[in-house]
Amino acid sequence: MGKTSYNAGISVGVEVLFLTLFLLGMWWVPSLEILLGVNILRSLCLLGTAVVVTHWWLCPLRVSWDSSFIKEGIPFILLTLLAMLRGQGDTLLLGFFTDYDTVGHYHLALRIVLAFSFVPTTVGLALFPQLAAHSVSRENRRALMQGAGYLLGLGLLGIAAVFLAPAPLTAMLYGSLAETITPLLCLLALSFPLTFLCLFLSATLQALHQETKALAALGVGTGTGFLATCALIPLFGAGGAAYARVFSALIQLVLLTWHLCHLFSQPAPSPHDSGRAEAQFHHRAHA
Repeated sequence: MGKTSYNAGISVGVEVLFLTLFLLGMWWVPSLEILLGVNILRSLCLLGTAVVVTHWWLCPLRVSWDSSFIKEGIPFILLTLLAMLRGQGDTLLLGFFTDYDTVGHYHLALRIVLAFSFVPTTVGLALFPQLAAHSVSRENRRALMQGAGYLLGLGLLGIAAVFLAPAPLTAMLYGSLAETITPLLCLLALSFPLTFLCLFLSATLQALHQETKALAALGVGTGTGFLATCALIPLFGAGGAAYARVFSALIQLVLLTWHLCHLFSQPAPSPHDSGRAEAQFHHRAHA
């Protein structure tokens, strides 16, 4: 709906409140109970603020049951669940095949890689309204190609930065554990360009009402990643989990690219069709 500033304002405001309460709680009584309580409070604040802002500034909200809405939401629910499984599955399998020290070291290295997922997510959110309104118009095709090129370049730059100077980053974040975490970070960094493009192309398919194809690609990537992780961890330990993550992202990227190339092979809509699609988009938004 072109209201990204609302989302950003809510997120920043609630995050500042969360960090303030977290620091005060840890200074007062450092414990897991305080951490859990502050996280629950953050979730409630995000939900409550979003409901109030939506109701008063976007459109009135009325609680009702709509089975068609639930059915349409199933692919998005499954996308979220598979993304969570893919994000934590290798960590769980490491706990099954190895010891918990290895799990901890791998997870600390993985957190650095996952932290940079905001880059493709931000680019995807910026293009989402335009794609939903105009589909695969010539302008959108050009914007998609440029966005994918930029993300590929940033991913390759991330690999270069990690391989050339990983020690300062891991030493600053993890201190004495840096020597163990640095090799794992170098392996996981190989997934930067693949993951960037996967997140971007998946968001693109969802904006083009092709969420089932994005779900299929993520499902195949998650399944092959699970099998590869089971096979490689006994051979290479935590490094095997990193190799499997890269392989899974590569499979998913190939499938997403194939689906988008199929869409791009179709004729671009005319300006009249684009205008009609935009009118339908705004009608649905107001409805």
